Amino acid sequence: MAKKIKGIDIILGGHDHIQTPNPLIVNQTIIVHSGHYLGSMGKLELSFDPKTHHVKLENENYIQEIGSDIAEDSTIYSYIQESVSRLDSFIQQYTNGQFTDIQEYVLQSTFDVKKDADFKETTIGNFLTDAMRIEAGKITGDKVDLAFQGNGVIRGDIIPGTQPWSKGKFDFFDMVTLLGLGKGPDHSPAYPMVSCYLTEGEIFNALEATIMLSQLYGDMFFLQVSGIKFTYDPGKSMWLKIPFINTPIPASKAVKSVFLYTGEGRQDNSKNYIELHRHGKRLYHVVTDYYVASFLPMVGKVLPKLKITFKDKAGNEKSLDECVIHQADGKEFKSWQSSVLYAKELGEIPPDYQKTQGRIVQQAGIPLRVWSYSVLALVLLGIIYLVKRLLSRKKNKA
Repeated sequence: MAKKIKGIDIILGGHDHIQTPNPLIVNQTIIVHSGHYLGSMGKLELSFDPKTHHVKLENENYIQEIGSDIAEDSTIYSYIQESVSRLDSFIQQYTNGQFTDIQEYVLQSTFDVKKDADFKETTIGNFLTDAMRIEAGKITGDKVDLAFQGNGVIRGDIIPGTQPWSKGKFDFFDMVTLLGLGKGPDHSPAYPMVSCYLTEGEIFNALEATIMLSQLYGDMFFLQVSGIKFTYDPGKSMWLKIPFINTPIPASKAVKSVFLYTGEGRQDNSKNYIELHRHGKRLYHVVTDYYVASFLPMVGKVLPKLKITFKDKAGNEKSLDECVIHQADGKEFKSWQSSVLYAKELGEIPPDYQKTQGRIVQQAGIPLRVWSYSVLALVLLGIIYLVKRLLSRKKNKA
């Protein structure tokens, strides 16, 4: 941007979790990234030339590390306390007194639970989807078979505190931020959870859709799962993409096998699994959040082969809003509630979440597009050969 647009004095980068120890100067534009998670602060000292209208950076060493040794600013502290008080009142009202303090420690751990890879199963994905599956079952009164959550909705990691007062602890506020995006039909903060029934075939369709979408649009569309384990080949999700318009021709052959966990509680590596079938009609109870649920059926509208229809346990069709889970008092049951309730009940993170469990296994083979483009190339060569033969015959006749 600095190369293409003249007159920008300063670009303050953010949201990308990088730091530029030394400012970048591009076409007289100062570009800085100060870091993330409040570990450091950028302080720029600038001068302005009224004749040239240029802004000049006077301090190259602009990064200042932030630690507990820095005294609190009394004015900012009062603003923070005001916000904390308002948030405390909100969660007390929304949870009917289950939680009253956003700074309450709800979980302990001796290790991090985080996202450490794209397009793969993660330990934070396992923790949050287990929470969604188990806690939604308690609210709905029906056992939930599986839960989906998109990587794009998971906004952080469980990284316990390191200070003497927070050693090994993780608080309510941090837990909420893991699934705190969006709002529901009631316009209160965060996406609500939704509950519906899908056939075995539709579960396959959902997995096929996420594999294809994540290849087209990135890791944010990749789904983490609880209640199943599956094996897939990413190269078999589509035959090819139509050039110029970037439209896929789905093959729906990526998912090789799906096994449903039939045990109780959090998913483990026991033998309590049954195999699901691609064209099976049996219904299973599925939960996800409002955002993920909104885009899965949209894929079927564009690609009918991957159609998904939300249903109740009797197989009757339901709208998305009818699938929203409500608590006994009528309030929407939010995704963040599932995570804090699960954390509070556990107290301490079990060792199961220290590493992934083989819920999502990639077995890559030769991509279908190799065969597709090979066939297209042969067809094209055949057409060229026939055209040449026809032109040659016309020439000979002439």
